[in-house]
Amino acid sequence: MFIVGRSLWVVDAEGVHEFDRFTGSQLGFVDLSAFEPGFPNDIVVTATGDLYVTDTDASRLYKISDGVASIATETPYPANGITINPANGRLILVPWSDSVEFVEWDVDSMEFSTLGMAPTGGSFDGVEVVEGKIITASQADKSLHVMVDGIDRLVIELPGRPADIGVDTRRMHIAVPYVGRDQVDIVVLEPQF
Repeated sequence: MFIVGRSLWVVDAEGVHEFDRFTGSQLGFVDLSAFEPGFPNDIVVTATGDLYVTDTDASRLYKISDGVASIATETPYPANGITINPANGRLILVPWSDSVEFVEWDVDSMEFSTLGMAPTGGSFDGVEVVEGKIITASQADKSLHVMVDGIDRLVIELPGRPADIGVDTRRMHIAVPYVGRDQVDIVVLEPQF
């Protein structure tokens, strides 16, 4: 999910829904079925209003511009989480695989570059950037990781496999939902982050 103004964008197996986040009414739908998607997963909206959606099983990234979907690029690995790097506007992708390489994708040059490697982890589900720190959730080692200047470290071990995370920057909290636990923990962004 991703919120922009009144719009709540939600990805499911068929495509991307737009809802009014205040009324709950559906405002639109972008169908991805023509691309025979594998597992549409995470979404981000850029400053230009374009939406980008990871497809984990198909190892690709979709672009939705003015309601029209296209394949933006093939990804170097099955990407799961996606977010924007506020430092340069590039898209950060994290792997849903044994890979521990984090990459950025420049939407203009369409080139990938390596951000860094995690010493442990894998099966990264969520990614957010807070004050220049890349925070990720790994289902492989049941933890939250933080990467700064290409150096990644495990900072918190969790009681289960974390799904995609969300960050409340006003309160400096991370919401951590779990796979198969019907539970969401709130983790305070302590100075060690």
